[in-house]
Amino acid sequence: MPQIEPKHTRHPLLTQNLCLSFGDSAVLHDISIEIPQNRLTVLLGPNGSGKSTLLGAMSRLNRPFRGITYLNGKDIATQHTRDIARKLGILPQSPLLPANMTVYDLVSRGRFPHQGMFAHWTSADENAVIRALEITGTLEFSNRAVETLSGGQRQRCFIAMALAQETDIILFDEPTTYLDLRYQVEVMELISQLGTQHGRTIVAVLHDLNFALQYADYLVFLKNGRIHQPATLPQDCTAELITAVFETPVTKLTNPVSGLPVFLPLRKQGGLKNVG
Repeated sequence: MPQIEPKHTRHPLLTQNLCLSFGDSAVLHDISIEIPQNRLTVLLGPNGSGKSTLLGAMSRLNRPFRGITYLNGKDIATQHTRDIARKLGILPQSPLLPANMTVYDLVSRGRFPHQGMFAHWTSADENAVIRALEITGTLEFSNRAVETLSGGQRQRCFIAMALAQETDIILFDEPTTYLDLRYQVEVMELISQLGTQHGRTIVAVLHDLNFALQYADYLVFLKNGRIHQPATLPQDCTAELITAVFETPVTKLTNPVSGLPVFLPLRKQGGLKNVG
């Protein structure tokens, strides 16, 4: 009889029964989630639902008091920090940017986990940086200071840094925050392509429900620190689900181009009266 492979070895990233607190405040309660390989999984939920905290627990930035995160089949808590950085990259919501740093220098920082004690720069490092710049469309301004770029260009540079790290898994915490509509679309198109065209497993926290529905392969809904609805296909989302998660009545429409759902809040009877 063939041996059955343990479940946690069949997924690049998964958590089992994660519980996490900050001080006396419980933030995550028994979170078990499986991240599909080479797909974009989006974490959604109201403010304070634990999305960013869960992302931090998946990357070992936040330490749970119970439960396990498995990275490539092994408990992430037992793995060396440099080994983790070679397998998993994370782009925080507001990454730090040193003054007067060029795009090339910023992206080169993604190679730190692959360099030895004496930080010897190799042709493999150079090739990884150039490829990351090409994929993100930032090669043309690689010699410019990052601080001189637009918000969308700057975010693509940070994504390039994560790509240069050459990890199979990348976590994004609200990558479209502070961007206008054009750059939100630009960044989400790029992130979506990382899974479909470049073989990356992506987990992202997003704030905009309808953006997530148009780009995600899977959606995971959190509420009050718990999984409310696991691994849901965008087309399977219902008005009842969205209303329950966000505690706001919505109506479901269909995007005429993609065929995917769009949810609009229902206006309260009467609305606001004109003044003046």
